[in-house]
Formats: sequence, structure tokens, C-alpha cells
Amino acid sequence: MIAGLILAAGKSSRMGRWKPAIKINGTPLILRAIGPMLDVVDKIVVVGGYRFLELKKLVINISPKIAVIKNENFATEEMFSSIRIGVKNLENFDIERFFILPGDFPFIKKSTYKKLLNINGQIVIPTYRHRAGHPVLLKGHFVNLLLNESPESNLREFLKRFKIEFVEVNDPGILFDIDTMEDFKRGKDFYTG
Repeated sequence: MIAGLILAAGKSSRMGRWKPAIKINGTPLILRAIGPMLDVVDKIVVVGGYRFLELKKLVINISPKIAVIKNENFATEEMFSSIRIGVKNLENFDIERFFILPGDFPFIKKSTYKKLLNINGQIVIPTYRHRAGHPVLLKGHFVNLLLNESPESNLREFLKRFKIEFVEVNDPGILFDIDTMEDFKRGKDFYTG
């Protein structure tokens, strides 16, 4: 089974508006993050927190592949707690590999996911013009390693301990997260699809 973990628990405080529902060319940002991943995975776990019921309503009927779970501590803990809650939801499945993606990356191409899956590394990260981006692809045994990692850790520190395969992709979307209204306006102008 190939899985995806999408992190969407935050308050969007830098944005000034709740990011998952902001529409880009008529489509909510969170659905743009989910869409390209949906065809290449067997299961997606979306981890919410702030405005959880609204998030669930936005995504739950898109596909039976999608589960939406809540990080009860989203207000007091870092994003790594959402990763741990998400992988906890994967531990009872026979996961071959899984993606981790922050939910504010709405412009990643489906071809990028496919290209990463063609690389047989323990951890695979895309690069665009030699800059690393998202998503991160990990082998299934990292589910247990992440669950056993200290809650005070973070994904960057965790990944440093392992060999990473970097793969150059023709996809500037791997670097484009939307944190501010300026990012949003730039994204709307740049990505018209």
C-alpha cells in the first residue's frame, strides 16, 4: 500500500485567513494539495486541528481513500505532532511507502509523485533547480521509527540521520507553499491551471 499524509492542523496565523478553504481558480487550497496525490496512492490521511469539522466537510466526500483525523494538541504543539498522529493512523496497514506533505503546497504535479515512486530509496525528496522541496517519500518501516521518535524532535532533525535520495524534477510547485496573502496572490498569477 502507498499512503499519503497531509498536514492541515494549523491556524493559518500568517495568512490572516484559514488556508484550506481559500480558493485558487475555484478550488479550495486543500483540495489542490490532495488532488495530484490522490491518483498515485491507496490511502490519504489528512491531519486537521483548527476548524476541524470544516476541514472534514471539505475533504471527506472527495474519495473513500481519504481519512480525516484530528490533532487535539494542534494549538500547543509543533507540526511534528501531526506527523506522529498521522503515522499512528497508518501503523495497522501494510504500508510499502508513504508521502508527507504540508497541506499548503497546492501546486505539485502528479508527475512529481510518480517520479518519486520510481526511485527505490529509503527517503526520497524532490529538488527543483537543486533546491529541496516537498513531498517527502519514506519507506514503510519509517512509520514505527517516527512513532518512536521524541515528541520534541522535528522532521528535519529526524531525516538528517538517514540517507536521502534527492531527485531533480521539473516542478517549481515543490517549493511553493502558501503562508501569506502575498504568496497566494503570486500563486494565483503564476499557476493558472
